Amino acid sequence: MKLYTGRYKHKQIADSGLVPVGITLGVPKFPLPYQVVEYVRELAPDGWMFQINDRAAFTPKFYAKLDRIGVEKIRRQLERISREHGGRDLVLLCYEDVSKPREWCHRLVFAEWWGSKTGEKVEELDLLYPPDKGSKTVTQLTFSLF
Repeated sequence: MKLYTGRYKHKQIADSGLVPVGITLGVPKFPLPYQVVEYVRELAPDGWMFQINDRAAFTPKFYAKLDRIGVEKIRRQLERISREHGGRDLVLLCYEDVSKPREWCHRLVFAEWWGSKTGEKVEELDLLYPPDKGSKTVTQLTFSLF
């Protein structure tokens, strides 16, 4: 199972072959061209963390939360979701458009934390394949980079 991150409004998620998983406290209030199969709210920031606008200040607090949950518990939950969907890769979703300069969000911080703990790279769909381009599967996205 490989993990990707992305935002809910990324139109190519519907055709990507990835399993959409929300990592937000709430659910999108706008229509999506795909169904979010599950929400893993443990991977969302706690409510008070939304007051922290500085990534340098946010990161250690969010890392501490993730450390309390632990890699193995998170892995078991994500692997279960993947298994329930035929072993497909997952895309962890939130709202922010990180393709804009200087934008960041908790999904990028999660990806950094996951990589540092597991050695597994988590790629961001908005950066790997900007959402305003034509639809492609993740396999096509990967091969189109080379």
